[in-house]
Amino acid sequence: LKEAHTGPILALAGGSGLAPIASIVETALAKGRRGPVHLYFGARDEQDVYLEDRFKALAAQHPNLTYQVVLSQPSAATQRRTGFLVPTSGTARICGHDVVTSPRDVKNVIGYMPEGSPSYEDMSVAAFLKFIAEIRGFSGADRDARIAKVAKRLDITDVIERPIGVLSKGYRRRVGLAQSILHDPPVLLLDEPTDGLDPNQKHQVRGLIAEMSAE
Repeated sequence: LKEAHTGPILALAGGSGLAPIASIVETALAKGRRGPVHLYFGARDEQDVYLEDRFKALAAQHPNLTYQVVLSQPSAATQRRTGFLVPTSGTARICGHDVVTSPRDVKNVIGYMPEGSPSYEDMSVAAFLKFIAEIRGFSGADRDARIAKVAKRLDITDVIERPIGVLSKGYRRRVGLAQSILHDPPVLLLDEPTDGLDPNQKHQVRGLIAEMSAE
């Protein structure tokens, strides 16, 4: 949002991320920033309603600022895109498939890791990945090859027989990433993949994501 940057800025936020963005936008506009600023945020509580009024007042003063209130939490929006929640109105298309009319086709082309990377803690990593692979329709040698491939890719071969519940948060995220790419999807949706991790674990997970995005 520096004044010297005149290209468009797109910001998406929800909850605690809104207040600092509001302050940054106000400061940048006060200093004469001329490039357009587009804001999308989820209105969830009284604080967000206050911030909506704040953006409305800013937009009245600065015609290069636009904003849109998305009445949904970011996690809920992701769940609608993946077909886990049905939207009350509207739709979206992923790889040409409509999330409302063709949810199964959408799920076939996406890999999804929900916030917190939930899994069955009593299952071993191997059993969990086998379970996910079979849900995806793989069996036999193909299933086993896919599990071996993602286990090596995400460096979880040394914990493959351990119960998920005894793993560190960093390893649990790796297991979550592994299940999301078992079917080699063209689209990967990760909800807060580094939330709750320590700095070293955040660095490791971000590095893994960067490597996968290069592919």
